[in-house]
Amino acid sequence: MTFGQRVRTLRQANGLTIRQVADAIRRDFTYVSKIENDRTLPPSAEVIGSMATLLGADPEELAILGAK
Repeated sequence: MTFGQRVRTLRQANGLTIRQVADAIRRDFTYVSKIENDRTLPPSAEVIGSMATLLGADPEELAILGAK
């Protein structure tokens, strides 16, 4: 599973839209879409931490996936 796939799975499991995630982490929704579709490099540690908190995920798991 890629970083983007994991983020999408977590987002959907939490019943959130891409726009809701983007607003919560203070990023543009197109950026979150690119992350989910693996069309950009994984985000910074700060953004990974914010996403993990929002999505109820382990930040280390996301960081490891992002480093692959």
